[in-house]
Amino acid sequence: MIAVPVPRRGRGRVEDAVGRTVRALRPAGADPARAALEALARELGRGVDTAGARSDVFALAQITPRLLDVLDRLTPRETEGGAVADLLAGLADPD
Repeated sequence: MIAVPVPRRGRGRVEDAVGRTVRALRPAGADPARAALEALARELGRGVDTAGARSDVFALAQITPRLLDVLDRLTPRETEGGAVADLLAGLADPD
């Protein structure tokens, strides 16, 4: 199978918000499993941006709960979800 290069586009609003959230939630000395979850969160954020740009409501409905689940797994339990709440507030912002 021949790999077809996919042009890289700029980061979208959700992908940027997820990146900021992941960095805010990252403890010192994070393990490789956490790094994998962080990468998955960023990819899901990119998927939300892409689905939104294409007005693909089915894809949004499929991706969004998965993104929220990954962000929940990254959120320390002693935190009251401040970073995730900030992400959700940013998603609601029409900018």
